[in-house]
Amino acid sequence: MRINIPIEIFREGNGTHLFIACTLNNRRVGELIIDTGASKTVFDTALLADEIQEISVNAFLSHFPENSHKILFAEIDDDELPEGISHDGIVSSGVNAPIEMKFGKLDRLRLGNQFEVTDYWVSLTNLNSVKDIYVHFGKFTILGLLGGDILAEYHATINYKRKLLMLDLPENENKAIN
Repeated sequence: MRINIPIEIFREGNGTHLFIACTLNNRRVGELIIDTGASKTVFDTALLADEIQEISVNAFLSHFPENSHKILFAEIDDDELPEGISHDGIVSSGVNAPIEMKFGKLDRLRLGNQFEVTDYWVSLTNLNSVKDIYVHFGKFTILGLLGGDILAEYHATINYKRKLLMLDLPENENKAIN
């Protein structure tokens, strides 16, 4: 089943910015930047401090099958971990500098009024520099970045002419909101 979620397209100079309305945990309302270059959906730690519980890398990895990761962080001292990884988070590569990532489980993420996931693992980081870029647009409350995890899983297509993010839902999943 394919669902169509309205998006907002903002053009500035030579750039095009894509936004999608979202609701977190049925309370926090704002926008996500659609970022096809982000490998994971990321939320701003400061904005979500009261919405989501941060967890360590060990706790995050404990929710996955034992052999799904090559490195077992719990058995390694901090100073022996691979570059960019600590027991508190992972340093990911950003466009301009490394970014410290943490993880958390979001109770509910709704995109527009058409799509919803529950109990969804997300990355958390300080997005002040990203929010600063968009503050002059005025009308957006940036909560995070919609990344490749959701975009790839649901075979996303962006229709610029119709201003839609189209997601393909498996028949046995009920993530569409009627």
